[in-house]
Amino acid sequence: MSVPLREGLWLAGAFAWLLALCIACLMPLGLAGDDQLHLLDKLAHLLMFAAGGFWLGLRLPALATGIALVALGVLIEWLQSLTPYRSAEFLDWVADVLGAGLGLWLARWSLPRLQARS
Repeated sequence: MSVPLREGLWLAGAFAWLLALCIACLMPLGLAGDDQLHLLDKLAHLLMFAAGGFWLGLRLPALATGIALVALGVLIEWLQSLTPYRSAEFLDWVADVLGAGLGLWLARWSLPRLQARS
């Protein structure tokens, strides 16, 4: 069964996002206690989940995507708690949820405009 080019590119983008998310959220941060780094970590969570919410929200139902992203945020935090150099933080999960919501909102807002162009 062949996948149409657009579907294949979208799927490749989804996998690339998931891989980048896992790498960004599970790699060591650097020196513990650095407040700037702590803030950048929250921003990275927000932006990565916003990108995922937007990308996935272009093709998938918003409710299912939102639930999956919230669950993924919980999974990421649990995985971080298993590493010796990261920790699970409630504010990371909050940033994940806010980012996912922002991305989904942007996808739903821009989808009619994107469809009108094609």
